[in-house]
Amino acid sequence: MRKLLNTLYVTTPESYLAKDGENVVIRLDDKEKFRMPIHNIEGIVCFGYMGASPGLMHLCAEQYCSVRFVNKIPEKTWLSWNHPFNCWH
Repeated sequence: MRKLLNTLYVTTPESYLAKDGENVVIRLDDKEKFRMPIHNIEGIVCFGYMGASPGLMHLCAEQYCSVRFVNKIPEKTWLSWNHPFNCWH
């Protein structure tokens, strides 16, 4: 995980994103691997298949933090989409 230009890039496909208070928490194998306050993040980009809790999605919508999921499809091209809550851009 890296923070570039106030964007959190999550590159571990088995990660799960969750909310703990006002923090974004990244869990891997039911263990906390990373934590950052939401007010430090403008966007989250997730590469590969992973989940995100509804609580985190709600927190991101409230804080105007965009969430983008990027998945590789069989034709070796990349497909990305934004969560519907991020229509404020």
